[in-house]
Amino acid sequence: MPSSKDESVAAWAFQKKQSAGRSTDTLPDAESLHVPLVTGDRAEGVLTVRLANLPTLEQRELLDAFAAQLALFVNKERALEESRAAQISRQSERLQKTLFDSVSHELKTPLAAMTTALQQPQPDRAELQQAAGRLTRTVDHLLDATRLESGLLQPVREWCDPAELVREAVAASGLNDSAVQVNIAKNLPAISVDGRLIQQALGALLSNAAVHGNSNQPIDVSAARDDSMLVISIADHGLGLAPGEENKVFEKFYRGSRTRPGGLGLGLSIARQLVEAHGGEIVAENREHGGARFSIRLPLGEPMQLPKEATA
Repeated sequence: MPSSKDESVAAWAFQKKQSAGRSTDTLPDAESLHVPLVTGDRAEGVLTVRLANLPTLEQRELLDAFAAQLALFVNKERALEESRAAQISRQSERLQKTLFDSVSHELKTPLAAMTTALQQPQPDRAELQQAAGRLTRTVDHLLDATRLESGLLQPVREWCDPAELVREAVAASGLNDSAVQVNIAKNLPAISVDGRLIQQALGALLSNAAVHGNSNQPIDVSAARDDSMLVISIADHGLGLAPGEENKVFEKFYRGSRTRPGGLGLGLSIARQLVEAHGGEIVAENREHGGARFSIRLPLGEPMQLPKEATA
């Protein structure tokens, strides 16, 4: 550890941009030699060297050359760090604006619809329910995103029937029977998951398919086993994903060029985090004949063990 005196000499060398300490004319009784790392008019730091003997002229020139190269390196790294920080700051500002605009829109729109409906002599109950539902979904998405980010939302696992998970998610989506075509493989093993969270992830994928699909063709929902994984796929017949969107669609607040107005861009991000919390993954891809397919892959793990009967 440098002595307090050496620290003072190093501070002087940094401020004055001049070498100080041992083997110099400035504070030569210091234990170490302090060479400032200078580029242009800026000091990037100080190189401190503790020497057993006074350096020769050749050694001193070599040390000064090394300090000059080190100063250039530190200057470059600092500039890169400042550039990265500025870029992150710009991205953060854009994200904050996007979030503010999206949240404002998603909150104001249903509130305006509810206000208008309530001002009518006979309020439209269906319109009020639709607006209230949209408002509730917006708040729920924001709360879920916060819980996932903070780690407060953790799976409570139980053994679930994959077929039941899929059917309940389809029923909860509110889609008509004709709008969904379900194909579930036979004899699928039970899987240990938090059924509510997996159904929420499936609901987000179904909602996404309903928004981006072709209303004249049903959404294809399938569940099958792939070796040690359970694969649940939800596919639509829409325009599909733009090039490079396969991963971007799962980013928070991402809204593609083909996205219709409305929504926060949180549904797919939340779905991915819910599945990853179970050790699984979601994969997005385009279908061969048009449309997009989102596949949830969950590890089956060990087979379900029935509790042993108590012996007398």
